[in-house]
Amino acid sequence: RGRGRWRNRRRWNIRCRSESFGAKRAEILASNRLVLDAPEPDVLPVPLVFFAPVYPRAQLLAGESGAVEVEFTINENGYPDGVLVASASAPEFGAALRAAAEAWVFRPAQTGGARVAVKMRAGHDFTPPLSGSDWRLAELLRPGGAGIGAPKNLDNGLKPLWRGFPVYPTALQADKVVGEAVIEFVVDREGRARLPTVISADRPEFGWAAATAVAQWVFERPLRGGEPVDVRVGITVGFKPAQR
Repeated sequence: RGRGRWRNRRRWNIRCRSESFGAKRAEILASNRLVLDAPEPDVLPVPLVFFAPVYPRAQLLAGESGAVEVEFTINENGYPDGVLVASASAPEFGAALRAAAEAWVFRPAQTGGARVAVKMRAGHDFTPPLSGSDWRLAELLRPGGAGIGAPKNLDNGLKPLWRGFPVYPTALQADKVVGEAVIEFVVDREGRARLPTVISADRPEFGWAAATAVAQWVFERPLRGGEPVDVRVGITVGFKPAQR
């Protein structure tokens, strides 16, 4: 699949919590707005690695809401193939959900005791937050806001606790494109990477894939003078197609 050598590592670091509580597979799919096309298999797939798409920062700061739906096939190994944007209120919303869907991992569907591929649709609504960390940080970054400074004069340098690597975009796999993307994001005072945005990218797909991965990163809490602070940082993420 050209998913890259880090894919399995990410699989064991992010789990769908609802399954650990014994929720039924159909309920898990429905709660995450995942809909299977008919005919349904004997055993439904269930998400193992699943997270929301990145809210495009320009749209977030502008208070713009949106909706998007993607279509794809979950193959016999549990990976999404052929992710396509079926509808989107803005191109950026479609690109964000497509990148997220390409990074998802499922426990495969089964029919007659054998793994089978199934077609699926996924929907997501982007609604500007009215509270919480993303809302607070957006208020700082909006014109006239206090802003967020660089990680200068921290008590200790930024120390990552967990960093997932991006999934290589499947749309570029056939041409074996090599490239990179520059992502800016905020490490908040709790150590979570938030509000990633693409500064530049050799291909748009690289930018969205990198932003999707960065949004999952966790750092030690940044401290300045013993007090937790938010810091604004940037990173360059490189992409190479996986060797077959």
